[in-house]
Amino acid sequence: MTKLIPTLLMLAVSCSLSAQDWKQSLSAGLNMARGNTENTQINASYDASRKRVLDTLKFKLAVNYGKDDVQKNTDNYFIESQYNRVISNRLFWLINGSYETDSIADLDYRYAISPGLGYKVIERRNHTWDIEGGIGYQDEKFDLTRSDDSIAYRAAEKWNYALSETSSLWHSAEISGDVSNGEDYILKAVIGVQSKVAGNLSLKSFVEDKYTAEPAKNKKQNDVSFNTVLVYSF
Repeated sequence: MTKLIPTLLMLAVSCSLSAQDWKQSLSAGLNMARGNTENTQINASYDASRKRVLDTLKFKLAVNYGKDDVQKNTDNYFIESQYNRVISNRLFWLINGSYETDSIADLDYRYAISPGLGYKVIERRNHTWDIEGGIGYQDEKFDLTRSDDSIAYRAAEKWNYALSETSSLWHSAEISGDVSNGEDYILKAVIGVQSKVAGNLSLKSFVEDKYTAEPAKNKKQNDVSFNTVLVYSF
């Protein structure tokens, strides 16, 4: 089952990527330090979205890897797909699915599927803000030992503001957790800015924070990353 979820997410998107109305982008960043300290950090992501009159489909794949003088200090990947369908002018229903692993945090896998509702609080050409919420299913396994599956809630907000024709500011936040255990939850937040450099190339800088209330044994609750990447849109 754990291998089936990411396969289905990939298949659902790849069946449609040849369509003309898809917007896609590739992002890549590399940070290296050499001398008294050796450190290498690599991150890459792929984003795709298709917006039509009555529905929207989005997909994201992100991979992060890093190592220092002694060992790996970053090793994770994340897949997410979401389908939105219009109910009224501002209201929509949705299905969100995600899958992730993180060997440094001893997370063997976590996958979740959450249907729900969303509302467009702001819907302008240069300014959007959506809020979402739903109830679904989540399964996770830590360090080949602790495994939990549960009915899980998910609430999120996504905000985007165009500063100009070539740059934009955006942020999002999401909380998800076990419905039956209020102390078991995950909070994610990201804020960033993106500006066009030339042609289809842009520069994106963002800060990402992930708080896990019940992490693997002997692991920290909070992970923060600062990223600057080049983005190619097509």
